[in-house]
Amino acid sequence: MKDAAPKAIFLKDYMQPPYWIQTVDLRFELGEDETHVTSILVLKRNEAISGIQPLTLHGEELVLAAIRLDGVELKASEYKVDETELLVYSVPAEFTLEIETII
Repeated sequence: MKDAAPKAIFLKDYMQPPYWIQTVDLRFELGEDETHVTSILVLKRNEAISGIQPLTLHGEELVLAAIRLDGVELKASEYKVDETELLVYSVPAEFTLEIETII
């Protein structure tokens, strides 16, 4: 985690997310040196937001092991992952996203 001072978030700065998470299913496999986490998210596009936006998920100190959209493994060109974000470029209005990470 970054050692930054906490930043105030004001109601006037709040924006609705482009996707609503309907359900979350998490599975943790604890190991001596690392933990494998499988998350299954059911998402739906927020119809109050105009235009189609990529799905953005935030996380730090994670290693992406696999990512599947509606059961199909995504190609590297269909998403971008860096130190703090996972972007999935093209998603349908409703979908299931399965992500396997290593901590």
